[in-house]
Amino acid sequence: MSYEVEHNIPKNEPTPQHTRRPDLSTFFSNLELVNTSTTQNSNAIPMPADMRAVFITLSDAFRSMRQDGGGSLLDTLIETLEADADSPPKEVEGVSDGFLDGMWKP
Repeated sequence: MSYEVEHNIPKNEPTPQHTRRPDLSTFFSNLELVNTSTTQNSNAIPMPADMRAVFITLSDAFRSMRQDGGGSLLDTLIETLEADADSPPKEVEGVSDGFLDGMWKP
């Protein structure tokens, strides 16, 4: 008697292939950095580097999904995300020096 028979293990059954799911925890943590809806400053805008990180992490997730059999839709989404990541805002607008000077005068 073999080990397989003794332990009731079926022979030659293919193991099910599980698709790999991308880990989106980094994407969601980066998304929290660019979410300005919870801040008290109505003029707050996200930093360009944080915006780029959101686009890149999402395109990486789509890229791993594409390896599992995705189609041309994922290719289009990846291209769009990478184009948006390559052109984030050049600078974050702030307030004028006059505004800051006015805040410190008694």
